[in-house]
Amino acid sequence: MNYSKWPSILIAGSLALLPVTVPAQSVHQHASHADEHATNKSGSETETMFHRGLNVERLLIKQPTAKGVEIELSYRIVEVEELPAHPMATFIITEEREAENEKHLEQNENSETEKKEITEFVKLDRLQMIAMSVSLEKAAETPSSKLTFWDKKGLVTPGKPVVVAVAGLEQHDIVPKKGAGYIPGGALEAERLKAELEKPPTGASLEVIDAKLSGNGGLLNVQFRSKGIKSMDTAGKNTYVLDPTTGNRYSILRVPRLGLMAPKDLNQLGSSFMVIHNRNNEIKAGQEVSVVVAGARQDNIMILEN
Repeated sequence: MNYSKWPSILIAGSLALLPVTVPAQSVHQHASHADEHATNKSGSETETMFHRGLNVERLLIKQPTAKGVEIELSYRIVEVEELPAHPMATFIITEEREAENEKHLEQNENSETEKKEITEFVKLDRLQMIAMSVSLEKAAETPSSKLTFWDKKGLVTPGKPVVVAVAGLEQHDIVPKKGAGYIPGGALEAERLKAELEKPPTGASLEVIDAKLSGNGGLLNVQFRSKGIKSMDTAGKNTYVLDPTTGNRYSILRVPRLGLMAPKDLNQLGSSFMVIHNRNNEIKAGQEVSVVVAGARQDNIMILEN
C-alpha cells in the first residue's frame, strides 16, 4: 500500500482541510536508528544522544481539564526528509494486545483472517504544528518542540512505557512522568470538570417550540423558549442537537464574520432560535432528537419538514 509523503516542515492550520484518515500500518513505520549520533556541548554537561527519526525528550502527564488529562510531549525530528504519514497520524499508543490477536486467529483458523494489530491510544483532537527536521549536528542546540494531547480515559499513566508516534515516526519504551498539576485518577476529575461545565444554571428550563429542516435538509432551524439561561457560550459547546440513536452531536452553524447562527444573549428574549448544521443531511424529518441549550435539555423533539 502506498502512503502519502509529507514534507518535514512546519505544518500550518490550513492543512486541516486535507484528509486525515491514515491506515494503522503507517503509524508503525519505524524511524531509522542509524549508528550516527550527535551529542550536546562537551564538558561537564550530561551527554545527550540523538538518532535519525523521532527523538522524544519527555512525556509529561499534567493537570486534568474538561477536555481530559493534559499530556505534553517534548520532541525533536532528526534527519528526516519526508514525514511518512499525515500529521494527524500522531498518537500515544498505550497497549498492543497481541494475545487478543492470537486468540482471535485461533478461533478463526479455518477462515482466511488477516492479522490486525489492536491498540488503545490517545490521539490529537486537532491539527497541531509538527517540528521541522534538524541535522544530527544541530539537534543538541535546537530547542525541543511540543505537542499537547488530552487523555479522556486515563490510558497513559506515570511509569508505564508507551509508544509515541508523530506523523508516522515512532519511538518505543517512552516512560511518562508526572508533570505540573498531576493528580492520581486525573481522568475521573476531568469527567467531573466536564460534567460541571455542561450543567445548566440552577432553575434553568427549556421549551422547544419546533425544529424544522431547511436548506434542502442541510440546516435545522430550532425555535425555543428558555428560563434562567442568560447567554450561550461563544463556542456553543454546550448547545447542540443530539441524535439519541447514534450519539452524534450537531452544532450551531458558524458563519465567517457573523459567528454563531444564534443569539448569545437570551435574557430579554421571549423566544429564540438557533440554526444547526445537519451534516450530510443525517437528521431526517419524522425522527426524534434531543435539544440542548447551555446544558438545559429537552428530549423527544420531532423533526418537521419546512
